[in-house]
Amino acid sequence: MARTRWLVLASMILVVAALALSPANGTVVGFSAAFVPAYLAAIFLIELMTAYLLWQQFQAQGEIRMFGLSLTYLSTALLLIPSALVHPYAVDGGGILNGNASSSSWLWVAWHVLFPLGLALSLAPWSPRVVGYVRDNRKAVGRWALGAVVVGVGGLGFVFTRGSGGVPFVGGMLDYRRMTGTFGPWVLLVCAVSLVIVAVRSHSNHALERWILVSAVALTGDTLLTVAAGDRLTLGWYAGRALALTATGAVLVGLTREVGRMYREALISIDMLKEQNERDALTGVYSRRAILDRADSLMHNPHGLSMAVLDLDHFKSINDTYGHPVGDEVLVWVAWPYDELPAGGRCGRPTRW
Repeated sequence: MARTRWLVLASMILVVAALALSPANGTVVGFSAAFVPAYLAAIFLIELMTAYLLWQQFQAQGEIRMFGLSLTYLSTALLLIPSALVHPYAVDGGGILNGNASSSSWLWVAWHVLFPLGLALSLAPWSPRVVGYVRDNRKAVGRWALGAVVVGVGGLGFVFTRGSGGVPFVGGMLDYRRMTGTFGPWVLLVCAVSLVIVAVRSHSNHALERWILVSAVALTGDTLLTVAAGDRLTLGWYAGRALALTATGAVLVGLTREVGRMYREALISIDMLKEQNERDALTGVYSRRAILDRADSLMHNPHGLSMAVLDLDHFKSINDTYGHPVGDEVLVWVAWPYDELPAGGRCGRPTRW
């Protein structure tokens, strides 16, 4: 929890620091032909990996939040495909798909609206009936949802590229102030509302939801800086791209940490189960099975093998006179001091035969 708080705080500090430099936000920093393709490819791969991991968790557990998050990341990842094909700096010649100069700006709006809406809807307080239906029918619901995402994103990509003749012109290339001035405040409002919903719905005992909060903070900062900058290739624009990478990668980092934690816990559980399987349930010393499983290696020990047998005389009379519970307690007390003896290995430990 403490680490996630530091990440949220760091994201906020980055936003505040960038806004503090607002007089320089509109300063053109420079152009690198490799930046935009590398940036789009990085976000695409991060979102696709995140969507896959979340989808696997949804299929295993049926949690509706995993369902919504996986569809959100899949949608935004697919939306990057037409974005890259029309972006003026991603492909030589101004893009492959036939779109107008504002196609890239419209796709930016779509991505920055779809992402926060998906985060908010994933953590929304869905009714128990909906939660139960999605959980119980997750395979069928998942197939329909995946189809709807592909068709929906494909439709958006078509409208903003091949069908861009019917889309209003909102600016292009370097200057897209018309887009940020007209739609920027509304996109920022969507991000801010999403941030509030995520902050309210995030629970301290759910590690993944804390990383979603980091993503929502960074996404809001990305939108704020981009709108404030106005133009591409400016200081604010580059700072926004850094926060966009943070927004897309936060949940993947959280998932990776969660998988690592679960793997470590699984290894500890396996060792504990193995230890319990080799121990006698009553006395706690090693069982006969543990020694028999190692009999072959013990017999071929180059240092030799020695065995001492401790026999309790007249033990049956204790059970007959005082009962089996008392007899079991005697066995525990007899085994305890021998189990506490230091030994170089398990072969030197007492065993209940």
